[in-house]
Amino acid sequence: MPLNVPDYHLDPAHLHVGCEPPRAYLIPYHSPEAARAGRRGQSERFLSLCGDWRFSFFESARLLPDFTAPDFSEEGMETLAVPGCWQSETDRGYDVPNYTNIRMPFPIDPPHIPQKNPCGLYTRSFDLTEAECEKDVRLFFEGVASCFYVWINDTFVAYSEVSHCTSEMRVSDYLRPGRNTLKVLVFKWGVGSYLEDQDMWWLSGIYRDVVVYAPPSVRIADFFVLPELDALYRDATLTVRAKAYSHELVAGEGCTL
Repeated sequence: MPLNVPDYHLDPAHLHVGCEPPRAYLIPYHSPEAARAGRRGQSERFLSLCGDWRFSFFESARLLPDFTAPDFSEEGMETLAVPGCWQSETDRGYDVPNYTNIRMPFPIDPPHIPQKNPCGLYTRSFDLTEAECEKDVRLFFEGVASCFYVWINDTFVAYSEVSHCTSEMRVSDYLRPGRNTLKVLVFKWGVGSYLEDQDMWWLSGIYRDVVVYAPPSVRIADFFVLPELDALYRDATLTVRAKAYSHELVAGEGCTL
């Protein structure tokens, strides 16, 4: 592995590093009226990072450059749309789509994965004001296959796997006013690939939205909706349990509001 890339994707003990616990899907809004409208792209607390990213494909991590070095240049990188999968770009030689049902797409030797493990390096920049950097800023990936590492301003932030789940990181400590750079290294295979096998197409990349958002200091951090049917399956009781967050004080598990 290159010196600047950890090896968490080879170790079953590391499912997530630097990530927040899973939670219900919530988008913060700047006003009750905006929340009722439900158009997240119009929220002043929400910034979409979807669109064209710079991208380079590598047949193996051994071919990666030192992309966190001060003299690293994006010159020569191509453009790839996010969300999307690199195998969909069939005319660029980025690997090919692979369909399986009863067989794994690589030799079965858990927890080991193939040494020839293709990867994609994504980069993009985004701007924040000084006031925005002072907020509790989160970076939110809605889906990446199969596992990925994140750097902001060339500092390692997090690792995550579980392709079809979200990954959230608190990133305020890594941001600065003005231009910020985001680099994401996605591997085609990780140790979790053994648990994701099913009747499906194997596709790789940042295939769902990526967003930056800043929740308010007092908020609902998580919620649970629990329906209980009666014995006749005719009537039900619907209980909503919420977990509240206020600055550094977090309501404990089981707190019902």
